[in-house]
Amino acid sequence: MISGPMEDRWFLRLGEEERAALLNMGAKPFQTSPGRFMREYVELPDSLLDSPRELSGWLLKSHTYVSGLPPKAPKRRLRKS
Repeated sequence: MISGPMEDRWFLRLGEEERAALLNMGAKPFQTSPGRFMREYVELPDSLLDSPRELSGWLLKSHTYVSGLPPKAPKRRLRKS
């Protein structure tokens, strides 16, 4: 997952360096509920949402990062006896 909405917020998945840069620009660590943080995700600041050109650059960075991740291993299923 690259990005998405959650209630009235928008989140983005980024690598460590890009995440730190965005946090310095006013983003916040993304929480699905109070105290439940999603690792590698940040909540975008309103200033970024108001700038389509800048937002598209960050979406591209997110896409590049996620595209480089290894495939997720399938979960093992328990066999029913």
